Amino acid sequence: MCFTVLLSTDCPDDLFCQNGSGICFQPADDQSVRAAAMPYARNYDVAGDGSGDSHGGCGCGCCFSFYGDGAFAEYGFREPEMTSPEMLKCSPMRETLHLQEVIRHLVRQGWRVQLAAVWAEDWGSLQREAEVVSMVVLNPLHFALYENVRFEFV
Repeated sequence: MCFTVLLSTDCPDDLFCQNGSGICFQPADDQSVRAAAMPYARNYDVAGDGSGDSHGGCGCGCCFSFYGDGAFAEYGFREPEMTSPEMLKCSPMRETLHLQEVIRHLVRQGWRVQLAAVWAEDWGSLQREAEVVSMVVLNPLHFALYENVRFEFV
């Protein structure tokens, strides 16, 4: 069993060209999109590409990057395992950081983006209301996805 991470956006451009740094954007299956109640027209399964230490075919690489109890741990904000930029280049955080950069680019262009993560495709346990995350104030080193969460990025 693994994490499933879905990204939903109203951006009409394919995100396949954003594949890299351990993750790839694949078309999400309609059943998962309906079960997760993803709000926008374009929906992607964010999965590991199997390169290096990346988890192939699942969203675990985007979910297991950070550890510890931060002040806002319930919203995915935690203390990073590694904090120096040099350490980040070869760390498991690369998937999370690349995903953030793709989301940041979409938001800067004015597109709406929502992300949902669940364990073992248990969409029934996914929270229905999205936590709003401002990309302007988000410290990329203090963000992680976790089980049964939905984020709306602005």
